[in-house]
Amino acid sequence: SRTVSGPADAMLLHARPPRLGEGTVVGGRFEVSSAAQTTASASIYLANDTSVPGQSVVLHVLHRVAATSSARSGMLRKLRLLHSVIHTSIGRMLDYGWHADRLWYATPWYEGHTLEQLTQQGALSTSEAIEIFGPLARALSSLHEHGVVHREIANANTLILRIGTKGTYETLPLLTGFDSWLLGEVSVGDEPRFIAPEVAKRLSQGAAAGAPAASEDIFGLGLLLLDALEPGVRAGKDEPWPAFLASRGSKSVEVPDSARTSPFAKLLRQSLSLNPEARPSAAELADALERVRPVVAEKRTRRRLIVPASILAVAALLIVVTYFVRKSRLRLIEETLGVAESQVL
Repeated sequence: SRTVSGPADAMLLHARPPRLGEGTVVGGRFEVSSAAQTTASASIYLANDTSVPGQSVVLHVLHRVAATSSARSGMLRKLRLLHSVIHTSIGRMLDYGWHADRLWYATPWYEGHTLEQLTQQGALSTSEAIEIFGPLARALSSLHEHGVVHREIANANTLILRIGTKGTYETLPLLTGFDSWLLGEVSVGDEPRFIAPEVAKRLSQGAAAGAPAASEDIFGLGLLLLDALEPGVRAGKDEPWPAFLASRGSKSVEVPDSARTSPFAKLLRQSLSLNPEARPSAAELADALERVRPVVAEKRTRRRLIVPASILAVAALLIVVTYFVRKSRLRLIEETLGVAESQVL
């Protein structure tokens, strides 16, 4: 995992990831039950909410220690801003505070799958892609309107929940993982492929990642959509870090010409543009996805009409063929009987 510093880096001190043992209580409310994982930015734990018996939560404890009071207030300001964004596709925040000079925040424990786990079972259909990425684009639009840039759009931070019973469930996509926003840095973790070209270019030149921009999120979401439609492509996967940065900063991501990508080809190319200013806003991306919906529905209706029409054509042909075959057989029988009668006479 790599963490690339941004403008806020001077206010924070690097520190070893904190290790919280089972039973540790954070914020006077959350009791650690087990360690879940460690990312480039935070240690993540499963915990019990002692104020709500039976409720499990995910506890994020950031690795960085705030060096100054201004750093602490700046991080808290960002966290409160994030907490104020209300959208069904944005992970809720239950509480937040400080533990051993490190910022922590708690979110509900969501039972679902990451987008990558879902696409391991196969590529998304066009209708599934619209159902998932439309709400994600709307969620990004809400974040951007509040001045929040996610900057870590990736498979691991995109959960897909199934709400309801089998056969009648609804799909709820959820954006999580806001550590990069809180720390003011680019945390590429295990998925560096989602770094925007302009950020990759600056990093390849030895410069800082730069101030966050909403267009970075659009690139990340576009690449996520491409991944979901064409799981076998995975642009930039397994490239060495320096080579990847050079390539991402100078070469456009290729959008394969396939039946699945065809309805989304234009918005994919716009979202994955090397030029940040050429990318749509999150709201424009959501609107573009909605415009794809009737096109997909029309094609599906057309296919449904074509199939019955083909069946009718085949049936009609069979009737005609059967008619002429029977007519020929009757003629043959009549001729055979005529010959037999003449021989008798």
